[in-house]
Amino acid sequence: MKLSNEDVQKALKALNDLKDVRGGITCPICKSNNKWDLNQTAFYLPSFQKKDGIFDFSYLEYMPAVACICGNCGYVAVFSSKVLGIDF
Repeated sequence: MKLSNEDVQKALKALNDLKDVRGGITCPICKSNNKWDLNQTAFYLPSFQKKDGIFDFSYLEYMPAVACICGNCGYVAVFSSKVLGIDF
């Protein structure tokens, strides 16, 4: 699902606030903090439960998320959309 323009602006503001508080987002792979691109597609990360050591797919929960991509090496960082103030 594509993020609305309003949601993109909310995410960018939250990420910029994070830059102000922490001095930027440093990529854990290449150590760059120069350029992060917001992926404008919403994601739902599934959560599974195990029953007797086997995944039980009859019970699924999802966490809505957005992703940022390191412009230097392509590493993908995933953030909770709820924490960023985006509800979808």
